[in-house]
Amino acid sequence: MEWWQIGLIILAFIGAGILIGVLVSYLFERFVRKPEAATAAEEQRKSTAGVLVSYLFGRFVKKPEATPAARARKEAKLAAKVMAKREAEEAGRAREAEARARKEAKLAAKEIAKREAEEAEGAREAEARARKEAKLAAKEIAKREAEEAKVMAKREAEEAKVMAKREAEEAKGAREAEAMAKKEEELAAKVMAKVEAEEAKVTAKVEAEEAEGAKEAVVEEQLKFTAASLLAEVENNHRIATEPLTDKLLPFQSDAWGAHQYEVNKLPTNLRDDLEQVYTDISMANSIVWVSTEFNRRTQSLDTHYRQLCTSIAERLDRIKPLIERLGK
Repeated sequence: MEWWQIGLIILAFIGAGILIGVLVSYLFERFVRKPEAATAAEEQRKSTAGVLVSYLFGRFVKKPEATPAARARKEAKLAAKVMAKREAEEAGRAREAEARARKEAKLAAKEIAKREAEEAEGAREAEARARKEAKLAAKEIAKREAEEAKVMAKREAEEAKVMAKREAEEAKGAREAEAMAKKEEELAAKVMAKVEAEEAKVTAKVEAEEAEGAKEAVVEEQLKFTAASLLAEVENNHRIATEPLTDKLLPFQSDAWGAHQYEVNKLPTNLRDDLEQVYTDISMANSIVWVSTEFNRRTQSLDTHYRQLCTSIAERLDRIKPLIERLGK
């Protein structure tokens, strides 16, 4: 039971006792005592009731005057309440600041994730562009090679036509000469015709042998000159093919091959085939160098293809170099 409930019960008992006493005094004075005695008793009763009411009022109703210790306790309680309120406000502000910080961190994380996604998308687009450029470059290389092959085939066809025409003209001239000789033989004497024919045959044979020797000498000189030019270019390309791969891809040389491409047809078959194959690889390697230089892009696939071509070029040049050296002697 609480203290205030006990106090109410005490007050109820006291009030009931007072009412009972007042009622008993009234009845006693009304029916038993004389009026004079009743007046004195009434005054005494009033005095006693007033004292009792004053005591009860002062004890339970009127608040006692505050002492310094009570005031100090009260001020301490008020100060504690103020401090608690301030701490609660500061805690609330701290929670709000922490919530704002968390919200800003989430926004920053979302922004970072968005930027990373954009960068990844840009990287994928750049890789796609690089692949597209590589495909375009490969198509361009294939197109150029096809055009070059077409031009070469056309030139060879034209040369074959010219050679066939010359042979036909020579055959026609030979037939005409033979017809005239036969006619002269019929008109001239058999002996003179036979002698002249023999002398003509001997003279023609000597001239043919001299022309063939001169032709072989010219061809040999041309082959020596071609072999010397190709040997210098082969040595330089062999050095480029065997050097370690650096930040800059080195182009191969093909000037001597382009300048003496028609004389190459007179070279031995195995040497000619190796030269054609190695300069095809050189053309592909130079195309890769051109793509890397023009577009300023280097990829792992281009480097790998270039390295493989360098290995193939070096192996073929190792076989070609001794043959060209023997040809140039």
